[in-house]
Order: sequence, then C-alpha cells, then structure tokens
Amino acid sequence: MQNGLCVTALTQATLQDGMRELSEDEGFPALDPLRIGLFYKHPRLTPTGLHLVSELVASLESVSAGLRIVPT
Repeated sequence: MQNGLCVTALTQATLQDGMRELSEDEGFPALDPLRIGLFYKHPRLTPTGLHLVSELVASLESVSAGLRIVPT
C-alpha cells in the first residue's frame, strides 16, 4: 500500500504498481547512467562465496537486459 508523496530514483525493475516514471516534460532532469560495482577477493572466497558472486552477477545481468551497459 502506498501513502503520501515521494520522489526518488529507482531502476525500472524496482518500480511497483502505482508508481510511474517522471519525465523531463514534467520538469525532472534526466538521470545519469547507474553504475554498479562488485569487488571481491577471489583467492579468499569459499566455494559458497564464489557461488554467491555468480548468482549476484547473473541477477544483475538479468535485470539489466535491454539497458545500456557501460563496461569500466
């Protein structure tokens, strides 16, 4: 249930029912691309830790499908 008024920056994947994207036509600026980084020390990770990293990367790739990805 949503109450009140709020403006925040969210990804398309996290918008909930009843939310909408505000546009430049409505006076809101375009946002810069979102950058997500995952830093870890591979040699120190257990097999479970490596599996978690794999799952996180797969989830990010799934959410980002159709978005412009900028490698750094």
